[in-house]
Amino acid sequence: MRIFDADMVMLGMALGMYWLRTLTAMRSAFIAAALLAVAALLLTALLPEGWFRFFTSIAQAPTIGLTVAHAPALRYKS
Repeated sequence: MRIFDADMVMLGMALGMYWLRTLTAMRSAFIAAALLAVAALLLTALLPEGWFRFFTSIAQAPTIGLTVAHAPALRYKS
């Protein structure tokens, strides 16, 4: 079995051209995302550890909410 089939090469070329076109069309969005990433890194480096724990607890809130939402079903199961 060949690793690089002709179909896979064509698919890779098509996806590569699509991503290249998308990158050039959405240049400002990628610049904004890069600036947000740098700002997030600076915030995590400059803020005390307590603030970092606070922000990570906010990031985990959807999973906590899911657990709380399923708690009544687990409580009345017996």
